[in-house]
Amino acid sequence: SPIKRGSDAKLVIQTAPVANCSIKVTLPSGSVSGAQGLKGAKITDSNDYITWEWNIGGSTKPGTAIIDITCSKDEQTFLKTLQMEITSNS
Repeated sequence: SPIKRGSDAKLVIQTAPVANCSIKVTLPSGSVSGAQGLKGAKITDSNDYITWEWNIGGSTKPGTAIIDITCSKDEQTFLKTLQMEITSNS
């Protein structure tokens, strides 16, 4: 569902045990988000989940953001691309 500018976003994935994953969010403006919650790789928890939480800045341009997730395990790489609709906060 759409998310308003100025709100917190949360994405949870389930993947292979002990997978190492990273996320990149390309904003509607074309720039890559530098939000703190998106930085660095993460390893799955004991239930094979990874959670990312970050803030959608209040000045973010409304439109479609592209979320690229890359996970690696045992020399295999898995890629997934999602879309997130960002709306104005009015």
